[in-house]
Order: sequence, then C-alpha cells, then structure tokens
Amino acid sequence: MRTKEEFNQFFQTGLTGVIKTLDKARRKVLFRLFLTHFLNLILILVFLVFFVVWMEKLDEGELESGSFVIIVIGIVFLALIGLLIYLYYRKRKKYVVEFKTNLINPIIKFIDQGLNYVPDGYISSGAFSASKIFHQPYNRYSGDDLVEGTIDKTKILFSELHVANIVHRDKRTEKHPVFDGMFFIADFNKHFKGQTFVLPDKAEKLFKGLGKFFQSMNWNYGQLVKMENIEFEKEFVVYSNDQIEARYIISLSMMERMLALKKRFNRPVYFSFINSNVNFAVALRGKQLEPTVLRSLDNRKIIDSYFGLLNDMIAIVDELNLNTRIWTKQ
Repeated sequence: MRTKEEFNQFFQTGLTGVIKTLDKARRKVLFRLFLTHFLNLILILVFLVFFVVWMEKLDEGELESGSFVIIVIGIVFLALIGLLIYLYYRKRKKYVVEFKTNLINPIIKFIDQGLNYVPDGYISSGAFSASKIFHQPYNRYSGDDLVEGTIDKTKILFSELHVANIVHRDKRTEKHPVFDGMFFIADFNKHFKGQTFVLPDKAEKLFKGLGKFFQSMNWNYGQLVKMENIEFEKEFVVYSNDQIEARYIISLSMMERMLALKKRFNRPVYFSFINSNVNFAVALRGKQLEPTVLRSLDNRKIIDSYFGLLNDMIAIVDELNLNTRIWTKQ
C-alpha cells in the first residue's frame, strides 16, 4: 500500500507531463463532440426545411409524387448523422485507450510493479457466480479494468463489474441491477470446508429489534452466525453452513479489519469465503476508471480519486492480513 506522500512525489515526477498530453487529447475529443452535435442539428434543420418546401409543392400540384424521394433523402441524412456519431465515438475510444495506457497503468505499476493491468478485461461470470454473494438471476454481464498479480504471497485479481437482469414485459423493458462496482478475489491459503458470507446488515438498520428475526429467515446463505463485536453486528450479518469454521475465519481481529474496509470505502461491502478464496465486492456508482471529456484532467482531485480507488483495492491484502499465513491448504 502506498501513502499519499509517496504518490505526491510520483505525481510530480511521473504524471504531470502525461496529464497535460492527455488533457490536450481530451479537448480535441470535446471539440469533436460539440462539432458532431452542431452538424447533426444543421442536418436535421436542413431536412425539415426541405421536407416542408417539398410538401408545399406537392399540395400545389407542382410535383406528382414525392414519397420515394423524401424517403431516399431521409435515409441519406440519417446515414450522415450516423457517420458523424461513429467518427466521434471512434475518436473517443482512442482517447480512452490512451488514458488507460498512459495514466491508469502507470498508477497501478507505481502501487505494485508485480501487477498486470488489462483495460478491457474483467472477472469472468463463472467466478462472480462462484462467490455466491449475489443470488439474483442476471442476463447482462460486463466489466473492464482487470488487475491481477501477486502481492507478496497472495494472488489477487479485481475488476469493475456491471451485472443486471433485463426483463421484457409487454412493451416495457425493465432493468433490475444485480451489482455495480469493484469485485475482488484473493487466495486465502486455506481450503474451506463450508461457505461463509459477511453481508451488509440491512435488516438491522430497517427493522431494529426485529432485524435478527428477518436475518434468520435468509436461507440462501446458510445459518445465521451471531458475532460478539457490537459495532460489527450493527454493520454486518454473518451466514455459514459451518458455524465452527465461520468463527475461526471471522475472528475478532478479522471483524476489526472488515469494519476498517467498510469505513475506507464508505459504501456497502460484501464478503464470501468459499473453496480457498475470499471474495470481496464494494458497490459503486458509474464507471470508476473511465475518463469524461467534459472535465479537465488537469485537476488533482480527479487524479487522486483514481489513485485512491486502486490503492484501496490493492490494500485489501494488507487490510485483511492475507499475507499472514495462519493456515496451510489441505
């Protein structure tokens, strides 16, 4: 895990030139965006004027028929609009590639040289489902910004994921989000006999005293495991099909670390311990490592936010003390 002071020095020596170059490219993409909107507006206005004049001549009997001509001209105008939009998105895609190659990748390498970054890669749907954190059905699965490698003794991988279920009802299309955020998988160096889950305690917050009753009815995750840390119990609920193993995994020190992670991200976080992996999910809104052409990159807060997210994800290894091998795989 890197400190802010270390990143400040790296920023001054390794990123200032890159940011200026990228921001110049961003301004070109922004200009292309405005130009595309302007030209599209002109094309639409020209077509509408042409359509009105053509219809007036038809009404006056100056033209015998105009439907075919109108259709052809309409198709030509639509093709021109489509071409302008395509050229803009091609320009923007090139900028995104440059952004991730020249800014995000160096930040990841600065945090840890042993990590590999795949901008268009993401954790597989099989690995996501194997975590068993989210039980809702889904038929839309995408992601990006895969980071993988080894931190000291611990193999990790994480990426952004966007998972949803699209349902078509009559003439409506409904989108039911399953998960949006960062998903992290690490080797725990122990093959678990059971399956243990640590989830946000929504029932406790909503129903207070009745929370435990509603928690105990969540059979998808196994039996409710009562923990001894009052603060932990307010934030999380634990389920497992092996009560003894769950208490070994979720020790008092592990509870403190999980609480620290919750405070670090300040967002709903989820854990599962299955097979020999710990799976961690933090719910976040929007694409976290995607640049926007509307805001200047020459803004330290934006750059710090990229570093902060990546550093926090990589720091999970230290936060959960995964490199301290208290077990061996069996």
